[in-house]
Amino acid sequence: MNLLLESAKTKHQLGDYKNSLKELEQLVNLSNNHQEALKLIADCHYKMGTYEKAVEFYRKYVQEAPEDYEALVDLGCSECNLGRFNKGVELFSLAISKNAKLSAAYLNRAFASYNRKDYKNAVNDFESVLRRFRSGELNLELAELAKKHANLSPNDIIDNLLIYTSACYDNLQRHQEAIALSNELVSRGNPIGFYLRAHYAVQSGDHKQAAEDLQTLSGFFRDMQDPEMEKLIKEVVNKLKQVKGSD
Repeated sequence: MNLLLESAKTKHQLGDYKNSLKELEQLVNLSNNHQEALKLIADCHYKMGTYEKAVEFYRKYVQEAPEDYEALVDLGCSECNLGRFNKGVELFSLAISKNAKLSAAYLNRAFASYNRKDYKNAVNDFESVLRRFRSGELNLELAELAKKHANLSPNDIIDNLLIYTSACYDNLQRHQEAIALSNELVSRGNPIGFYLRAHYAVQSGDHKQAAEDLQTLSGFFRDMQDPEMEKLIKEVVNKLKQVKGSD
């Protein structure tokens, strides 16, 4: 059994989830409550995008290991990927009740709340994670989060955090705080910061600032050789320049 588990774990680490699953399923057939095999099966399904199966096996696993708060977060993420944000919020809250410092649970609960248009609770969780980021407490957790999401770097995670927190502020009519975060995104070199700042500038009637930011943004797309997006932004810039008070 140990050799089979080690072989399955090696395949899992190499990203060969299909063949890892075959060996893990053999282990579960030999021992129904093999905790490590159940958790790895769930993770294979999650990585393969078969989220219903991921939910099934994460639930089996947490029945055997109810104190594993990280598995509760993974189960919550699987539910959210199926559009079941209410269940996600419940699971992330349960994980937080077991570990009040688990930033991944706060962050994912914030995204789930955002998708439910519950901006008030979303922003509370986003702010909690932002405070930990600004104090330097989040560095190790960011690295772990990035490992779980191979397409995201730690900087990407922070940028997304700033973008969604800014959007929450905007929906809650907290415009100055939204503008402050768009400025922070600009200072981090994220072009979305220019777009958001332009959006907030239009809302406040500052068409000159909006035109400047969109002009800068068109340069990013020009450098990326995206002529269609560059053309679209230039059209918006020209319209803004024609608005009274944009000069």
